[in-house]
Amino acid sequence: MAGARSEQTLAFWFIPALLACVLVLSGLCLFLIRRQTGSEQNQLREQERLSLDRAQQEFRQKIEQRWQMALKALPAAPASYSRLRTWDQELGPDCLGFWLDDSGVLVYPNYRFGPQISALPDNLQRVLTAIFSAGDSSKSHPDEPANNESVYRRMLAAVERKDVPGALAGAAAILGGKQSGHSPLPVLAASVVMLEMEEITERTLRRQAELVDVWLKGYEEGWLPLTPDVLPWLRRMHEQCRRRNELESWLARERRLFRETRRIQWAEKFLPRLNLLLRRHLYNPARAELPLQVLGSDPSEDPFLVLCQFQAAPWFRLAGLAVDLQSFSRNLESVIDQAEWRPKELVVQIQRTEPVAPAANTLTNAGAAHSSLTEQRILHPWAAQFTIEARPRDLKAFEQRALQKNLLYLTLTGLTIGACVLVLFLGSRALKEQRRLSKLRTDFVTNVSHELRTPLTAIRLHAETLERQLAKISSPAASSAETIVEEVDRLSVLINDVLEFTRLENDKKRFVWESVDLVAVLRDSLQLFSQHLADAGFAVTLDLPESLVLRKADRAALKQCAVNLISNCLKFSPHEKCLVLRLSYRSGQAVWETEDRGIGVSPADRQRIFDKFYRGVRLDPAISGTGLGLTLCKAFVEAHGGTIEWEAPATGMGSRFVIRLPV
Repeated sequence: MAGARSEQTLAFWFIPALLACVLVLSGLCLFLIRRQTGSEQNQLREQERLSLDRAQQEFRQKIEQRWQMALKALPAAPASYSRLRTWDQELGPDCLGFWLDDSGVLVYPNYRFGPQISALPDNLQRVLTAIFSAGDSSKSHPDEPANNESVYRRMLAAVERKDVPGALAGAAAILGGKQSGHSPLPVLAASVVMLEMEEITERTLRRQAELVDVWLKGYEEGWLPLTPDVLPWLRRMHEQCRRRNELESWLARERRLFRETRRIQWAEKFLPRLNLLLRRHLYNPARAELPLQVLGSDPSEDPFLVLCQFQAAPWFRLAGLAVDLQSFSRNLESVIDQAEWRPKELVVQIQRTEPVAPAANTLTNAGAAHSSLTEQRILHPWAAQFTIEARPRDLKAFEQRALQKNLLYLTLTGLTIGACVLVLFLGSRALKEQRRLSKLRTDFVTNVSHELRTPLTAIRLHAETLERQLAKISSPAASSAETIVEEVDRLSVLINDVLEFTRLENDKKRFVWESVDLVAVLRDSLQLFSQHLADAGFAVTLDLPESLVLRKADRAALKQCAVNLISNCLKFSPHEKCLVLRLSYRSGQAVWETEDRGIGVSPADRQRIFDKFYRGVRLDPAISGTGLGLTLCKAFVEAHGGTIEWEAPATGMGSRFVIRLPV
């Protein structure tokens, strides 16, 4: 009944225990899967952060490179307008160069705050008249009244009424050049009207291209000033060029017109601030040593960045660089997309942040927060209107890849847990069996050693008695009795080593701590082997002080160390018989050296001479020993807080064991 009840109890608890194990393992797997998923996301975020850091560095470096290039290439003097134009063009399509003199006039680009010229340059007027007359002389109006302003107003009124013939007639009268004193603005407006309203034919297209080239040349070479009044007409001219940019030549004109338009916009924003900066330091003698000045546009306006610095040259008082951040950011984004440091699975984009209403801002933030795998930050304090964003190139593929890794990780985790459980189970059984066998072996050795000591004591007692009796009658058998006593002593030493080793393994060794004179221990140990050393012909050298006391030591353990080392000298010195014992006091330690001229230790055995039961691979089997002598020495020395090392003697032959014990 008891056995059946026990089996029922085991069966009752087996299923709950199994379920508990399954639940624990499942929870562990889920924890590891979640941790793995978090690790994938953290790794992605770290890559995104590094990419954003590098992109911010790229922005700053490229801006500073442009600035250094502008300073290095700045002409030595404004002797030639063409040199300044070349300098400006070399800065790139997204940068404008400028400088101011002491009067605050923006010398380049050709923009003035002062009064504008009221009439066209003669050469420009002749060129425009020749282009229009050669293009279509039928549209000139020689009978047009001489009041240019009235012609300009009638042309604008016709444009507003969408009266194409009237608008074209007014534009033809202005461009025909029959009247004198045309100002730049009406002539520019007439050119734009021709672009917008003329019927597109091959002849008119060629004439319109020549008109646009003339105006671009006039503004680029400084014939005409750029003013806010011409900005609307330049924009309309740019729009018409954009509509005709199927041809490469019109695309180039479009870009040039866009650059001139940006000049006016930039000058309107920053020239007053630059003049204020100039006036603030007008009488500062050290203004050429002032650091770089950085000006930015308002967030609601077109983004510009201005870098300027005072110069020592009298004609370049304030030189600088205006960067069109919109164009610069687009170019920077393409550079980042092709950079080697950007991970291929990430997309890095630069976006301009438009100011929005609070309600719209809330909706935008709510929509932008759906992806937790997107990192976003400001591009740079110099470009506060732009943010840089890093996100996975294919979010769905990333999530699918993470899912596949998690499934693989789950499988591997399950296999690992199963293997670990199996290994622990088998290992536990093997360990228990090993402990059982080790305990049996230790008990057997201990019991046998104890059992051997009793008959050995009796053998030694009877051998000593027999030796004394044979010595009285001078019998030749007395030497045999003496040999029996010596062999009994040697066997006793071996048994003592085995017993000491067994106690150490079982943590049953008990040391008797007291003050010990190490010199007396060495002399007593040497006295035990005095007859053997003399019979073998050993030359013994002692280098011992009068006394060296260890405050805390075990006399028996130290004596056994000395006996084992001297015994090794006797056994392993077949040729040169030499034994040296040295003892000295160095830096708070007792340094005990035992040196011989024996067979030494081969390089292959030096790492293992203190291992238990280890004997040299090339050692003569006739030399008796258990392989425990040096093991016990090392254990006893370390129990005293010291160290034992093997060293090669200065002569190169034999062995030297150095023991250092704290005094």
